[in-house]
This record gives sequence, structure tokens and C-alpha cells, in this order.
Amino acid sequence: MNRMTAQIWQNWAGNVTGTPAAISTPRTQDDIKEIIQQARRENKKVRVAGSGHSWGPLVPTDGYLIRLQHFADVSINAGKTIVTLGPAVTVDQLAQFFLDHDVCVPSSVGIGLGEATMGGVFSTGCHGSGIEMPSVSDWIVGVELIDANGEVRTYSQDKDGVRVMNMLRLSLGMCGVITAFQIRVQPMFNVHVVESKESVASTLAGLKELVMGNAYAEVSWMPFNDQIWVQKANVTDLPITRDGFTPPANPFRDKLYAAGSALALDALETTPEMTPDILRTSFQMLDPGNYVSKITHYLHCADYGFLLDRYRLLDIEVVFEIDKSFDTVRRAFAIAAEKVEEWQKNGKYPLNSTLGFRFIKNSDATLSSCRGNTYTCMAEIFSYHKTDEWAIFAGELVHAWMKELPRARLHWAKAFQYVPDNVAAIREAFGSQLTEFLEIRREVGVDPDNLFVNDVLAELFGLAGRADGGR
Repeated sequence: MNRMTAQIWQNWAGNVTGTPAAISTPRTQDDIKEIIQQARRENKKVRVAGSGHSWGPLVPTDGYLIRLQHFADVSINAGKTIVTLGPAVTVDQLAQFFLDHDVCVPSSVGIGLGEATMGGVFSTGCHGSGIEMPSVSDWIVGVELIDANGEVRTYSQDKDGVRVMNMLRLSLGMCGVITAFQIRVQPMFNVHVVESKESVASTLAGLKELVMGNAYAEVSWMPFNDQIWVQKANVTDLPITRDGFTPPANPFRDKLYAAGSALALDALETTPEMTPDILRTSFQMLDPGNYVSKITHYLHCADYGFLLDRYRLLDIEVVFEIDKSFDTVRRAFAIAAEKVEEWQKNGKYPLNSTLGFRFIKNSDATLSSCRGNTYTCMAEIFSYHKTDEWAIFAGELVHAWMKELPRARLHWAKAFQYVPDNVAAIREAFGSQLTEFLEIRREVGVDPDNLFVNDVLAELFGLAGRADGGR
């Protein structure tokens, strides 16, 4: 076991840090058991970190921090219906495994962050896309974990029931150190993807037809543009025309990216009044496509994924229920546009990347932001990580969204700490979901002393100073 003491941990975007007593990289389950037993002896907490591709303060602890980079095995059963994977398997690695075995999870998980680990994707409730699809975590049918007593436990939906599995599907690391997931997969299929630039007005007017008329649909807006990026995809038997995650080479665009990136980022940071021109130019550089790919190669706008990865964007998101007319989605856009304009009048430009909307059906996971919805919209904003006052802007916008949008809840993986009175906001929004999660967690007895709960989670779940598992 490799242990490094008193190191600073920082997430990928650099907006969350912590100083654990030790950072450990166990190679075996016995190593994990040893860490847990030592933490119990020293009255310290235990948290697990993946690749750090999330923006909320779920990881930091002054106890022991575990990195599971050696738990990256992946396999498939003989019937090609169940894939077993370690938490350190990355999005790209799982995608390649799917391609090699001609299987998939139809809730498209292409996020433009190939190094993100699936343990984090699952445990924070990342949702994917597809209007008739559940969240990505809902495909989990089995979990192997090491509990607070250092015991290995295995759970399956068949053996332990849906109620327990729904609690484990999105556990925020509060149920132990998960060493393996089992997910249900389906045969691979092709999708016909059409990307286009449309007017904002016409796209908003036709949102219902766009979303409900396509298996997958999403829109992304760069502020100060009168057009919006529209992406839709549908299952097809047509042959593959794009075999990979990246769009076809565009030498002119690629040279512009290479030459202009440093200048644009410097301008966003030092000369923010140039933001409108930069975003207009950036939008013009996006290259719409019309192609057929495997569902595993379907990305949430490949160009914007490039921006997300290279520029280390900050991210915050609100999830809400869609009404029958889609007026709630139009209202979410209007609130954001009004907030952008309000700040612009004061000479400030904190939203300097995209406002995006994705759509799924719902989720059964106990702590999911999508639980209980008929259909669900995810409203999300991105900005360069060095943007001045982004946190204040994001907090104001999300507060307004939470106030007006139905069943509005925050995404656990995103920067919810910037929302004013975020503890009260999360407790009010999730309500009985929090108490139900704690009740099931207590019943299964994985962490009666809250060993795996950091200070942030203790406050959110009302567990500060408690050692009863949440009773």
C-alpha cells in the first residue's frame, strides 16, 4: 500500500481543495480494510476520490483519503448482459470496452471528459441523456463494497431488492468503499446525429417537438449569440460514418484553436469586456455535423467537450421537471439570459462559455435529482475556471432557478456550494429523499458511526456529531 501523508488534494478544475491526514492508493481489498481499521483506531474519517472531475465539496476530509486507481478491472458475463467494473475505470476505457464487446448503456454518457472515473459518475448521479432514458446510475444492478467494519459486502438487485439498490446506486461515498459495480448492458446500436445552428427564438418555440420527437436532443447557447447549437440523434440501421469521439479534422479551425486559445483565455481573465466578441467568434467556429455513429461515440457536442477538457471549465447545474408545454424550459433560459444582461449592464461577464439543456426521463435512485419526475431537464452553465465573480453569478442564477422551476434540485457533482444558503436549499429541495436514504443506509448497517461522512455531508444530512448512521 502506498501512503503519502499531509498532502493537499485538489479537484481537476481547481475550485475544491482539502488537506487529508493521508492519501492512500491501496492495491487490494486487504489494504482498504487496513486503512479503515486504522481510521477507526484514530477516530478519523475516510473518503474516496476518483479523478476529481466534479465541482462540489464531496471529497475533502481531514481524515484518510483513498484513491482507487488500482481498481480498474472490467469484464463481461457470457451472455453479454452484465459488465463488472472497478471504480477507477474511466469513461474512455469503459467506452472502448463497450466497443470491443459490441454492448452499450443507452443513456448516452459521452461527456467530453474521458479521464473521469466511473465510480464518480455513478456515485454522484450523473445523468447522461435520452428523453426516454433513466440516469446512468440506474443501470447498476450490483455493488461490491467494504463497510465501516472492514467487511466485504456484495449487493445485487435480485438478492437485496430494488429499495436497497436504489440507495446504493447514488450513495455519495456514504456507504463504504465501493470496489466494483455491476451494470446491465444492451447490444450496441447506431444513431444518426444531426447538429445545427438555429435561431434562439425558433428553437425555444419548438422545444417540445425537438425533445419529444427525437431519442436524444440537447441545446447549448453561448451568450451574446442570436443562434443556438442544436444536437439531436435517433436510432438507425444506417452504416457508420464517424468512428470515434472527435469530429473530422478541420485544419483551419484547429489552427485557430491552437493560435487563439491562449489569447482568448487571457482576454476572458484580463479584459472581460471582450467576452461577447470572443463568444460570437467561438460559436462561429463550431462545425455542425451530420453523421452516423455508435451510441457510445455520441458526445454532448464534441467541440464543446473539447472546450470543457482543455479550459477546465467550472460547472453548476439545476435539475427540474418539464411541464407538458415545455414552458419551464423556456423560463429557465429566460432567467439565465436576463441574468447575463443584468450583469452586462454593470460591465461584468461571468458566463463566458455555455448555457446547456439536456433531457432524460427520470431516475429511481433514492438521492437522484431526477427522482419522481415525469420528464426531466438539466440546466447547466460553464465558465472558464479563472473567471472573476463566477461563483457569485452562478449562485444568483441557481437561486433564481430553484425559486421558480418545478421540483428543482441541484446536481450533486456540480458546484452547489456557491448557492446562497445551500444547506437549507438542498434540504428543502430533496426533502424526504434525504431521510429515506439515511433510513435504508441505517437498516443495512454499512456505516453506523458515519465513518464515511465528511463535514459537508454531515451538515447536509443532519449528521454532525452523530454516530447512529442517521437514525
